[in-house]
Amino acid sequence: GAPDDCLGAKPLFHSLGFETGSMYSLVLDTTDYAARESCPDGVSIRQLGANESEDLMAMQMRCGFGWESDFERPISQDRHEDIVVATIDGSIIGALKTKGPEQHHLWRKKLGDNMGEIDNVGVDSAHRRQGIGLAMMDVANQLMCERRVGPVLIGNTWLKDWYGRLGYRVWSEWTTCKATLPMAVDKGAA
Repeated sequence: GAPDDCLGAKPLFHSLGFETGSMYSLVLDTTDYAARESCPDGVSIRQLGANESEDLMAMQMRCGFGWESDFERPISQDRHEDIVVATIDGSIIGALKTKGPEQHHLWRKKLGDNMGEIDNVGVDSAHRRQGIGLAMMDVANQLMCERRVGPVLIGNTWLKDWYGRLGYRVWSEWTTCKATLPMAVDKGAA
């Protein structure tokens, strides 16, 4: 991506055959966070249990999110509490990962030492559009508040309105560029 305030980026990438869009990093101060979303009937949302790692990884593989290694890291560090899951009848149907201030953050210098991050938010496609993802985020935000995390970062998303329902605001925006190969390039434009 290119910073959104880089005015020449979009015309340059368009001339090279790229399609452009926008991506966002969002921030929410969870210092005084209060619950906003209700959990759908029949769904339980909680931190991952130490004996549920295999079930979580099976869900990740089944859903094809490609985040297996992202979830393996906290599991291998015995940080199951950093993973929030949604279950129906004991089966994991959704998950997300949190990082608190005690973990490394690229943006700590800009957001402060007590920052946190939530990422890899995903719900099995058979259970989407029921409010499960928002309810998982609500629980994660509450956990961050309990851990005394100030700003919480959601990086690399185009879902600013979805996260905005929980109070997240745009912190940074950039232009994304994509193209299908092989590309036809106008040699005069480059």
